Amino acid sequence: MIKRKISPTLKSTISFLEKAIKAVIDKNEKEIESSIWKASSELEYALFLFSLLNPHTESFSFRKTDLTLARKEDELGPTLVVIQDLVREAEGFFEKGQFEKAYEKARIARNQLLRLQGKLGKKKSPKKGT
Repeated sequence: MIKRKISPTLKSTISFLEKAIKAVIDKNEKEIESSIWKASSELEYALFLFSLLNPHTESFSFRKTDLTLARKEDELGPTLVVIQDLVREAEGFFEKGQFEKAYEKARIARNQLLRLQGKLGKKKSPKKGT
């Protein structure tokens, strides 16, 4: 039952990322934020489902990929494309039954989305003393 929910959740994440990419092109800041938030929410749910599928997800091996990706792109559009590719890779691994690799790709994508949300939040917040 859990396995049947993961793939549609990853597909939904990809769809929201596609909307965010289109919103970047259209320069629609509200849609960018909304789509990124929804993609992040869906991805968080997928990771939760993975944890139910394998309660030992903490033991999955993690690599330093997060750090290199975090510094690789500073532009919003390309960063969203990288994240979308990660989710597509997660979906591919999931469909092949490689749950550990799927979880790892989804986790990295989620971390990138959280970093991106933080950057967007900093842009919006007024600076102190002005």
